[in-house]
Amino acid sequence: LVSTLIAHHAHASASGAASAPGSHTATASAVSNPNYKLPAANTASFTIGTGTITVSGILAENKVYDGTTDAVLNYDSVVFGGMISGDTLTVTASGTFASPDAADGKTVAITGITLGGADAGKYELASSGQQTEAAADITPKEIGLAWTELSFTYDGTVHTPSAAATGLIGSDTCLVGVSGGQTDAGSYTATADSLSNGNYKLPADPTQSFAIDPLEIGLSWGVSSFLYSGSAQGPSATATGLVGSDSCDVTVTGQKAVIRRRLRRFPTATTNCRRP
Repeated sequence: LVSTLIAHHAHASASGAASAPGSHTATASAVSNPNYKLPAANTASFTIGTGTITVSGILAENKVYDGTTDAVLNYDSVVFGGMISGDTLTVTASGTFASPDAADGKTVAITGITLGGADAGKYELASSGQQTEAAADITPKEIGLAWTELSFTYDGTVHTPSAAATGLIGSDTCLVGVSGGQTDAGSYTATADSLSNGNYKLPADPTQSFAIDPLEIGLSWGVSSFLYSGSAQGPSATATGLVGSDSCDVTVTGQKAVIRRRLRRFPTATTNCRRP
């Protein structure tokens, strides 16, 4: 007896293919060889895992000093490493400056990266390779200036107006340096030229006009009664109450009227004062 073995091949068709991550069921729906039929148990479970994503290209925006370490992040140039073409993802995160003080190129820590967008459910963040920092500037905040002591009286010393910084953040302090002090009577301009706190900057116009008024002197009059001599005669006056070693000449005008051979005068005085 000769037995002949004939090999038959049967190919089964299956349905239930999926692309989205998750648990799925495939079903064998047909066989290619009519000598065979599918079993009752014609299904199988399978899973598709989520893809992994690395995020880079997050930028930190420059800001004006506000006393906080808060940073605003910009996602316009973000790159999603591992994203399948055609998918859509977005991202959010938190940014924090290393310190609140004004400086260029400050480090911004990036934390809490979270995926969003229509296809966020297909992906998860890779355990490594994520962007962790960026860099941005904190620029000084412009202050206001409150000027005081704008009018002085000459006393031989240097007079300079005072300026106080306004618009400071919280409990910050900032001293204002002022130049342009003057000694002599006149009208002048002072300039705020320095600040003690580097988190602030001076306004575009840091100047202020001020004045030093002349000091009113006393007058010490000399001889006040004369005998007629045919010549012009008159009293002299000396300035009193001068400052330090200052000198001050007094010019007297309006000197004569002849009454009973005596000169009665109605003088006025002008001054020409000088500092040594």
